[in-house]
Amino acid sequence: MTGEDIYLGALALIGEEANAEAADTAAFRRKAPYLINLLIADLTPLNEFLSCRAAEGEIEVESIASLSDAVPLVPLIACGPLKQGLAFYLILEEDPERAAFFLRLYQESKASLRRDFLKGKRHSIRRVN
Repeated sequence: MTGEDIYLGALALIGEEANAEAADTAAFRRKAPYLINLLIADLTPLNEFLSCRAAEGEIEVESIASLSDAVPLVPLIACGPLKQGLAFYLILEEDPERAAFFLRLYQESKASLRRDFLKGKRHSIRRVN
């Protein structure tokens, strides 16, 4: 998944997908790689957790240079919290109330992924004497 995929997904969330190439979304496009990198830094610990990588020492945070670069997060994170977080940042100045909605989605999505990943499995209970 590339930065462009994330960007277009975020535009769809905020209802601007039809204007993806329009002048009024040009500022969104310019800011998107920087905002994606900000979100990647925030989501990397969750990415490491979901990838079952031991976080011994420092976690290396990768970034993208342009929207054509691959996003260094597992698809589950890239398709959910990353797009929601980018939608939040893209409309924060324009519509703070809608932005707050996407911030809540972003935070809940992160928490849900961690919680769902930690769910245990049921085992039958044997009688112990």
